[in-house]
Amino acid sequence: MSGWKIVEWSREKARGAIESNVGRLPFDGHVALVDDFRIGETVEIRLMNGAVTRIAPISARSVVENIPANWPHYDKLLARFSSHMGMGSDLVIVGAGGDRLELELWDHEWWPPSVPALAKVTFHEVTYVQLEMRTERFSRITARAWGDVRNANPPWIRELSIGLDDVDTGEVLFVFEDDTFGARPGFVIASSVT
Repeated sequence: MSGWKIVEWSREKARGAIESNVGRLPFDGHVALVDDFRIGETVEIRLMNGAVTRIAPISARSVVENIPANWPHYDKLLARFSSHMGMGSDLVIVGAGGDRLELELWDHEWWPPSVPALAKVTFHEVTYVQLEMRTERFSRITARAWGDVRNANPPWIRELSIGLDDVDTGEVLFVFEDDTFGARPGFVIASSVT
């Protein structure tokens, strides 16, 4: 069920309340899929006999939130590329070879050569790719130093089919994120991006 919003939440007490036009309901933290709800946030719930049995946010949590150092020199480039991602665009591999990966965003109604690509990005010295292609679901790319990722050891790291020690600490993890909670991200590990 949707249309519910968080009106109370305490991580310490693991208790909260949601509200919609049909009323207000309390819930316990053990039925929650996250512990960082925000007041006013829209959630999806499952009810049984008038009690909340499952609650999850609608919007995604960034998979890289708890990893310290962002790569500021990539922020502007990745933000510009990310601004074209989402509904109406497809992520397409246009070149790969050796240790290089070229991606373009195409308008899925008018792909090249009808119109030029919306945006292009090239990853250099690529050592790992785990990425769904021709999808409009990704909404942004973030970058983190592999050394920071390795030290933080986030739970999602197990989704990668590469060992923590198999990657040089100087490499960069590029994460393709979705705005939908629980959606699987895409990953590219490379030394740089242009």
